[in-house]
Amino acid sequence: MAGRKLFWSVRTLLAAVLALALVSCAEPTATPMPDVRTETDWMLTLLSHESADDLSGTKAAVLYSGDKIDVAYRQKPGAGNTYLLLEIRVEKERAGAGAFRWTDVRVEDATGERWSRMANDTFLSNFNFPRIKSTDLTFGTNEGFLCFEVPKSVAAGPLVLVHETEGGLTRIALR
Repeated sequence: MAGRKLFWSVRTLLAAVLALALVSCAEPTATPMPDVRTETDWMLTLLSHESADDLSGTKAAVLYSGDKIDVAYRQKPGAGNTYLLLEIRVEKERAGAGAFRWTDVRVEDATGERWSRMANDTFLSNFNFPRIKSTDLTFGTNEGFLCFEVPKSVAAGPLVLVHETEGGLTRIALR
């Protein structure tokens, strides 16, 4: 009887150790952060988002002679990357508030790695994505697209659009 009890105790202990080992080896799953807004000077709203590995299109152009031709455009991100296109609205909430600076805007993944807006995303207008201006915003409501270049592996996971200043924080999950 004592031998049988010892057998079941050892068996139960081994099963618990094995289960603990399997659980501790599992890949951690990233939990997306909820949207946060503590900022009062500017309202940042995400209208839409998409990723694109290749942008292409044509536009009609008028030559000096008056003739019209179609001009083909194509834009590709660097190897292993994709474009993350965000359509946003930025609205000034309070008179006298400081400027909205693009250096305060970034995209983050679940590990905290950060990407800034592309320094030159003027190509967006060639593909019918109305681009939001890249200079500091000082008044009113501004709406349009901006572009981030991120690794393809990151674009498939949970991402967050962040605007952080001394005056507050806005975090919007890209769902």
